Parts: sequence; structure tokens; C-alpha cells
Amino acid sequence: MRKTSSFNFFLIGLLISFSACDSGEILEKVDFTYSLCDGNSKVWMVNSVYRGSDFIESRVDLTAKVFVFFHSGKFVFGSLADLYDKEFEKGSYSLESDNKYLQLNFRNKKWTFLFDFKDENHLILRPEKNSDSDFTFELIPLPEPI
Repeated sequence: MRKTSSFNFFLIGLLISFSACDSGEILEKVDFTYSLCDGNSKVWMVNSVYRGSDFIESRVDLTAKVFVFFHSGKFVFGSLADLYDKEFEKGSYSLESDNKYLQLNFRNKKWTFLFDFKDENHLILRPEKNSDSDFTFELIPLPEPI
């Protein structure tokens, strides 16, 4: 009789512990689309470029490269002067928020990155092994001119 009551207490305790794990809150998936393109378009300036751990460059002027991501799934890449002269590269992108994966499809190449938002104003794009680019891009929103 004692084993049966101990077993019943064990089962009741187990049920209580499992029921305590569910608070009834519905978890929503994180969607980085709005962070990337602001629901319309967003200009991200390349703050610095690395190859592996080697620093390549950092520019904050008209020659700095920018990525412009549009909500339509299109993007352009080039300097501000390139955008003015219409000599930029363009393509489409796909974003997988769950995997923090970004693929940029140019006409003749494909760049694939794992991304990380350090905060809302700091985006890191790290190339995957099969990417046609081996650069790590550190992006910031286009700064306000002073």
C-alpha cells in the first residue's frame, strides 16, 4: 500500500511540474525583414570589411559601399557615387529569420551570409563556406550628414 501511494504522489508531482512549464503564452517567431528593410527600403552603409580576422577597409564618405534592401526582395550594392551614376550592382535577396541566413543573388554570383544584429543599428554579415564572397561586412544605417 505504501508503494502505491508513493507512486501516486510521484505521478501527481510529475503532472504538476509539466503543467507548470506551460504558461499559456504564445511565442512568436522573430522576423528580421523589418530590421533589414524597414518595411519599405533601408540603406545600410558598410562600416568596415574583414576577410577572416584581417581588417580590409573602413570608409565613411561618398566612396563607402552601401546595401539598399527593398521590401520587394530586391537590393542594390555600390557606393553613393555608383548609385548616382547608375553603375551599381543589383539583385534579389532571400532572408531566413529562423536560421539568421541571408542570400544575395547577383546576376553572376551568389553571396550567402549568416547575419547577426548586435543592436538595431549594427548588422554583421559573415560569409558561409559556399559563398562567392569571403568578406565579412559590418553594416550600420546610413548616418545623417553633419
